[in-house]
Amino acid sequence: MGRGDRFPNPHHIYAAELSPSEKYVFVWHMDFSPRRLKVYDTSTRDIVADFVPGVAGEFEWSADDRIIHLFGAGTGHFSCLYDVDGTEIRYGTEGRFQVGLHESAVPHVHPSRLAIVYVPCYELAPSQFILVRTSDGALLRLGPKRMIARQWDINEDRIAVTYSLTTDDAAPTHRGEYPIPDDWLRPPKR
Repeated sequence: MGRGDRFPNPHHIYAAELSPSEKYVFVWHMDFSPRRLKVYDTSTRDIVADFVPGVAGEFEWSADDRIIHLFGAGTGHFSCLYDVDGTEIRYGTEGRFQVGLHESAVPHVHPSRLAIVYVPCYELAPSQFILVRTSDGALLRLGPKRMIARQWDINEDRIAVTYSLTTDDAAPTHRGEYPIPDDWLRPPKR
């Protein structure tokens, strides 16, 4: 991969993915503990970033060459968004060490791969849909402030959801469609 870089334990390569622009590739691996994420420039084969995210999880590229990291279990789910050089753009929806109720929602990658969508599906912490834009980490909140999503459909320009307002399974459900503003997902020019 990199100049003189070798992976002595190829069975400890957990993920490798080419960026949408084909300018970079990341490798999530562990030669020796802890696991590391390395980002390589594909034209020079130089290492652009080499860092330890601190937790396992899933990594993928955003459409604008940012790295999306989804992790968590049970009722604690998070995301972290990194620039190609390993700089942290945003941790969760409230910031690192400022965990709010929204982190009890489950993060999903938007179909455009230009946002992370937090779906409020846990009864312990009803919330609203929160989108994290990959270009700059900005937030967009959609829907009632205290919903529990029962079923949802996320597409390019809207989120459709069947939800309840309480934790009672017998509670009435409601249906809502929440448009995503046209220009909100557009990546800025780099």
